[in-house]
Amino acid sequence: MARRHKDTDIFAGPKPKKRDLWKGGIHIPGLGWFPRMSMQKSLYGVLLAAAAADGDVHNLELGEIHVLAERIKTLSSTPRMKLGKMQAQFKPHLQPKKLLEFTDLATRRLRSASEDRRASAFMHALDILFADRVLTDTERDFVKHLVHKLRIKDKTAEQCVDVMLTKNRH
Repeated sequence: MARRHKDTDIFAGPKPKKRDLWKGGIHIPGLGWFPRMSMQKSLYGVLLAAAAADGDVHNLELGEIHVLAERIKTLSSTPRMKLGKMQAQFKPHLQPKKLLEFTDLATRRLRSASEDRRASAFMHALDILFADRVLTDTERDFVKHLVHKLRIKDKTAEQCVDVMLTKNRH
């Protein structure tokens, strides 16, 4: 009788291919590997980053995000459970030291969107930033970073901020 060796087993079939972790995703040093984001995930990530811009995600801001998610065409078809899973996935990256890098990743998919869609995402982020009616210095820096990353024209950004200030004045 012939002995079978694990290395030369002709009946084992082909070895499974290793999954290429780099395909369809991105690795950011210090943050880890992220799969490519969908438009929904990207927008939700921007909204959570806006909520975390002051150093902490408040319940008022989370409530505002969920109200927006029901109204926004991009997120309205996303079940609440999926939003909760995305929030849990993003939570470790919403710390102040990692926030700008996470925002870079979250805006990546939105950068290829139309100018109107980018402006809409920016307005929604501003809505979250103004939810607690106080705009801190770190939140102002975040707004500038978001304008740059979403490639929003300066004039458009100023108009958006003016609208949000007027909206939240009363």
